[in-house]
Amino acid sequence: MGDPPEIRIELATLLGLNQHPGEIPPWGYVPAAHARHLVDDMHTAQWRYVLCDADGRAVGGGLIRSRPDTTSGRPVRRDPRRGGIVEIAIPIGQLAGITAAHPKGGPWEPVLAELAHHADHPGRDPDTDTRDTTRRAPGAVLRRWIELRDRQCVHPCCRAPARTTDQDHRIGHAHGGPTIPANLSTPRRPDHPLKDEGGRALHQPDPGGNVWTSPPRPHHQSRRPPVHPPVPHPQ
Repeated sequence: MGDPPEIRIELATLLGLNQHPGEIPPWGYVPAAHARHLVDDMHTAQWRYVLCDADGRAVGGGLIRSRPDTTSGRPVRRDPRRGGIVEIAIPIGQLAGITAAHPKGGPWEPVLAELAHHADHPGRDPDTDTRDTTRRAPGAVLRRWIELRDRQCVHPCCRAPARTTDQDHRIGHAHGGPTIPANLSTPRRPDHPLKDEGGRALHQPDPGGNVWTSPPRPHHQSRRPPVHPPVPHPQ
């Protein structure tokens, strides 16, 4: 299949501290060892971190600029020509324990140091930052946050990853709808016209919930998938 355009993996899994599967959206889950191997081949891709709460939902995130130390000692630089995204999930409260379990001077020390800095010095909060409010299209920070938050297309029958979708205003920008997280969602291009031209409405009654209203059937509901889904245990 070649290098995937996106791989999602827990930080603890990446460091070999557990064997939870990684995910290649929209294809599905892959064994931990295979996910680590894919990440090894994607050091020039865009790397992101996403913090998640006890329920596995995204509460923050951003870019990672550091990469693991290489045997040659040469720094790895992102190469946009190769594309791809590596998304590293970190449950809140686990970063300190993961860092302590990593050997001093180990190859992942630069990445862990950067993540610790992000945790201690949060940057822009897209949920409260007002710089994008009047723009037609969200800026890079807000756009990335909506992708991390929504995970996939908000249509209940679509699993396309959020990076391949539009960023749509629930209340249209032309009608005064602000460019803020609460007014943005991620319908895929073929599903987007269902709201704008197909007579359907999209509402968010609670954080993470999306309700499509259409004439044939009153309600179709979808919820954002968790960043950090619970791992099933054998019966």
